[in-house]
Amino acid sequence: LVNRIEAGGMKQANSDEIHDFLTLLGAQQPLLQGLFIFDEHGKPLTSSQKSVSSGIDVADREYFNFHKNKKDTESHFGPPMHSGATGDWVITVSRRLNDRAGGFAGLVVATITLDYFKNFYDEFDIGNTGVIFLATDNGTLLVRRPFVESQVGSDISKGPIFNEYRLRGPAGTAMLVSPIDNLERIYSY
Repeated sequence: LVNRIEAGGMKQANSDEIHDFLTLLGAQQPLLQGLFIFDEHGKPLTSSQKSVSSGIDVADREYFNFHKNKKDTESHFGPPMHSGATGDWVITVSRRLNDRAGGFAGLVVATITLDYFKNFYDEFDIGNTGVIFLATDNGTLLVRRPFVESQVGSDISKGPIFNEYRLRGPAGTAMLVSPIDNLERIYSY
């Protein structure tokens, strides 16, 4: 999508064709809450939703400033946040849009609902004291089962799993005590 918009110019980003394409993509992916394209000022151009409020402005969002201030064209996973459109917990995945000169022209954002992961994790039989969680590489907790809303976005980087991860590598198993509920468990990561 980013390549298509950059090749066709930003005027294409606001076309009916792109809106229809985003709507189709959004309908095919149950984990997506929405797909959005924003201009260089943080104003919406189009989305996978039926309509986008012209009053929306994302210029103060972490993901917008990340791309505005960094020429990196890789995908960026933002911290969990409440969706401005629905109030639901979401994770943003975004990519920078460049103009023909390489300057910041806006961004494409996908919002992934945390409910998708909550529902997926509910399918696992982990017993009464089992835990499954998803966190970023820097230790930001995204979602946990059992779900504790106050823990979403918390820093678990100083906890035992991240210490194991940093000392022993990206995969392993260990007996550890959870800093969240103080229970000892076998953890695999």
